[in-house]
Amino acid sequence: MMAACYTAEVDPQLEATYPCEKNSDCALGQTCIIDVCSDGTTLLGPSVEILGPELLQVFPAGSNTQFPIVVGGEGLELGDPGGDNVRGEGHVDVLIDGQVVQTITSGDLEGRVQTDAQTLPSAPGLHRVEVIARQNDGTAYPNEQARLVSAFWIDDGNEHVAFLQPAPGTEIQIGEGDELEIEVVTLNFALVNPGLVPTDELTAPRQGHVHVFFDRQIPECLPDCNFNYESTGFPSQTPVSRLVVEGGIVGASTPGTFPLSVVAQNSAHEPYFRETSPDELLFDLIEVQMVEP
Repeated sequence: MMAACYTAEVDPQLEATYPCEKNSDCALGQTCIIDVCSDGTTLLGPSVEILGPELLQVFPAGSNTQFPIVVGGEGLELGDPGGDNVRGEGHVDVLIDGQVVQTITSGDLEGRVQTDAQTLPSAPGLHRVEVIARQNDGTAYPNEQARLVSAFWIDDGNEHVAFLQPAPGTEIQIGEGDELEIEVVTLNFALVNPGLVPTDELTAPRQGHVHVFFDRQIPECLPDCNFNYESTGFPSQTPVSRLVVEGGIVGASTPGTFPLSVVAQNSAHEPYFRETSPDELLFDLIEVQMVEP
């Protein structure tokens, strides 16, 4: 008997049904998650969450506080790295500012586990905590829920601005930069609507809005490039310290690593410099990855 090939089109309405090796094997709107096409409805890999420190918790600079990182989740039986990959088995890496501080190999994620006590970073500003669920061979589980980034502040009394989303190293498919979720947070700096600021307060300290730049040489290109931004962000009414910036980015047409920057502006639409340090531009810069679809 001659074998026949399966030639029917993949039905995008069927979730977690079709096997795959890469995203192009799946219907439009689905991705290949652990060898199965998925639109994200079904949890095909583990999920993790960060229960402590709390999101955007503020620690005073110089406090020398020690704290554990508390991790929860589901769908992962913890064990030592090594051996063959088995769906649902693995370990969790915990990182602070991109550096692994501990690998969790035992305990019950659903009941929550915690790392050894960690020493607060000394540098003021935003610091990111990341947890990644990994398979036995160390490969990260590919589903979105298997990685989570949170953040906390070290407060030295000065103004700070930072990306909450995207996280450093985020992968952006070429052609989909306009869908990038951009969320900006500030400390000791109020985000205000420049159109509602009185003319005699346009350069008032500790308030303003932000510009988001992609693939610009920040801060070297300022002020010349200040209006060559991808997106701008400010609230419609009430001053806030956390803001979703609408519009995403154009992105790049080729794969690679690119800088993404957020630069604080005063309400006169000029780059903002810290009140007590007039030569210190208020900005944050991370790198993101443009990848082939």
